[in-house]
Amino acid sequence: MASERNQLIWGEVVARAWRDEAYKEQLLANPKQVLSEAGASIPDDLEIQIVSNTENVRYLVLPLAPTTRSGQPLSEEALDLVAGGGSSTTETNTVQTAEATVESTATTSVGIVPAVIVLI
Repeated sequence: MASERNQLIWGEVVARAWRDEAYKEQLLANPKQVLSEAGASIPDDLEIQIVSNTENVRYLVLPLAPTTRSGQPLSEEALDLVAGGGSSTTETNTVQTAEATVESTATTSVGIVPAVIVLI
Protein backbone atom coordinates (compact mmCIF):
# COMPACT_ATOMS: atom_id res chain seq x y z
CA MET A 1 0.00 0.00 0.00
CA ALA A 2 1.15 3.52 -0.77
CA SER A 3 0.44 4.81 2.76
CA GLU A 4 2.58 2.07 4.36
CA ARG A 5 5.37 2.80 1.90
CA ASN A 6 5.04 6.53 2.58
CA GLN A 7 5.33 5.87 6.34
CA LEU A 8 8.57 3.97 5.83
CA ILE A 9 9.91 6.70 3.54
CA TRP A 10 8.94 9.34 6.13
CA GLY A 11 10.92 7.45 8.79
CA GLU A 12 13.98 7.42 6.55
CA VAL A 13 13.58 11.13 5.74
CA VAL A 14 13.26 12.02 9.45
CA ALA A 15 16.36 9.99 10.34
CA ARG A 16 18.35 11.70 7.57
CA ALA A 17 17.11 15.16 8.63
CA TRP A 18 18.25 14.45 12.21
CA ARG A 19 21.81 13.80 11.08
CA ASP A 20 22.10 16.20 8.09
CA GLU A 21 21.27 19.86 8.81
CA ALA A 22 21.38 20.88 5.12
CA TYR A 23 18.90 18.12 4.25
CA LYS A 24 16.66 19.23 7.13
CA GLU A 25 16.65 22.80 5.83
CA GLN A 26 15.78 21.53 2.35
CA LEU A 27 12.95 19.43 3.81
CA LEU A 28 11.53 22.38 5.73
CA ALA A 29 11.81 24.72 2.71
CA ASN A 30 10.38 22.36 0.07
CA PRO A 31 8.85 19.28 1.70
CA LYS A 32 6.89 18.07 -1.32
CA GLN A 33 9.97 18.00 -3.53
CA VAL A 34 12.17 16.30 -0.92
CA LEU A 35 9.53 13.68 -0.10
CA SER A 36 8.87 13.01 -3.78
CA GLU A 37 12.59 12.62 -4.44
CA ALA A 38 12.72 10.14 -1.56
CA GLY A 39 10.05 8.07 -3.31
CA ALA A 40 6.87 9.11 -1.49
CA SER A 41 3.61 9.21 -3.42
CA ILE A 42 2.13 12.69 -3.05
CA PRO A 43 -0.94 13.88 -4.97
CA ASP A 44 -0.34 17.02 -7.05
CA ASP A 45 -3.18 18.88 -5.30
CA LEU A 46 -1.85 18.18 -1.78
CA GLU A 47 0.06 20.93 0.04
CA ILE A 48 2.55 19.77 2.67
CA GLN A 49 3.95 21.87 5.49
CA ILE A 50 6.58 20.57 7.90
CA VAL A 51 7.56 22.25 11.15
CA SER A 52 10.35 21.25 13.47
CA ASN A 53 9.94 20.93 17.23
CA THR A 54 12.51 22.77 19.31
CA GLU A 55 13.72 22.41 22.87
CA ASN A 56 10.98 24.78 24.08
CA VAL A 57 8.26 24.47 21.43
CA ARG A 58 6.23 21.38 20.52
CA TYR A 59 3.77 21.35 17.62
CA LEU A 60 0.64 19.25 17.82
CA VAL A 61 -1.43 18.46 14.75
CA LEU A 62 -5.19 18.76 15.00
CA PRO A 63 -6.38 16.05 12.59
CA LEU A 64 -9.33 16.43 10.26
CA ALA A 65 -12.61 15.36 11.82
CA PRO A 66 -13.26 11.72 10.92
CA THR A 67 -15.89 10.95 8.29
CA THR A 68 -17.60 7.87 6.94
CA ARG A 69 -16.37 6.25 3.73
CA SER A 70 -18.98 8.31 1.86
CA GLY A 71 -17.57 11.54 3.35
CA GLN A 72 -20.37 12.16 5.83
CA PRO A 73 -19.56 13.28 9.41
CA LEU A 74 -19.52 10.49 11.99
CA SER A 75 -22.47 10.09 14.32
CA GLU A 76 -22.16 11.17 17.95
CA GLU A 77 -21.90 7.48 18.96
CA ALA A 78 -19.08 6.86 16.49
CA LEU A 79 -17.25 10.00 17.66
CA ASP A 80 -17.60 8.80 21.27
CA LEU A 81 -16.11 5.46 20.22
CA VAL A 82 -13.15 7.21 18.58
CA ALA A 83 -12.62 9.58 21.53
CA GLY A 84 -13.07 6.74 24.03
CA GLY A 85 -10.55 4.56 22.27
CA GLY A 86 -13.08 1.92 21.08
CA SER A 87 -11.75 -1.03 19.15
CA SER A 88 -8.49 -0.37 17.34
CA THR A 89 -5.58 -2.11 15.70
CA THR A 90 -1.93 -1.08 15.81
CA GLU A 91 0.77 -1.77 13.24
CA THR A 92 4.42 -0.99 13.87
CA ASN A 93 7.10 -0.69 11.20
CA THR A 94 10.76 -0.35 12.10
CA VAL A 95 13.39 1.24 9.87
CA GLN A 96 17.04 0.56 10.72
CA THR A 97 19.58 3.16 9.63
CA ALA A 98 23.27 3.38 10.37
CA GLU A 99 22.66 5.88 13.17
CA ALA A 100 19.27 4.99 14.59
CA THR A 101 16.25 2.76 14.61
CA VAL A 102 13.09 4.63 13.69
CA GLU A 103 9.77 3.09 14.61
CA SER A 104 6.61 4.13 12.80
CA THR A 105 3.39 3.20 14.55
CA ALA A 106 -0.02 3.52 12.91
CA THR A 107 -3.15 3.01 14.96
CA THR A 108 -6.44 2.47 13.18
CA SER A 109 -9.66 3.21 15.01
CA VAL A 110 -12.91 3.70 13.11
CA GLY A 111 -10.96 4.59 9.98
CA ILE A 112 -8.52 7.08 11.54
CA VAL A 113 -4.80 6.51 11.01
CA PRO A 114 -2.52 8.78 13.03
CA ALA A 115 1.19 8.15 12.52
CA VAL A 116 3.93 8.74 15.06
CA ILE A 117 7.68 8.49 14.52
CA VAL A 118 9.64 7.47 17.62
CA LEU A 119 13.42 7.14 18.02
CA ILE A 120 14.19 4.04 20.07
